[in-house]
Amino acid sequence: MPLAKSHGPAGKSVKPSADDVAAALSATGGNMVRAAEILRIHPRQVYRWIKRFSLSLDSFRS
Repeated sequence: MPLAKSHGPAGKSVKPSADDVAAALSATGGNMVRAAEILRIHPRQVYRWIKRFSLSLDSFRS
């Protein structure tokens, strides 16, 4: 899985899509810290995006 870009042109943040967040969570079995590493952001931001995209963290954990 390719790493998501954390910054776009001129250092501006690039927001991942719901699919990007879901793919990172799926690849890590719902591990927030590892998903954040894949997305190259702070783990707290992953929680914010999960809420924003109405994703269920439990659905990625086995």
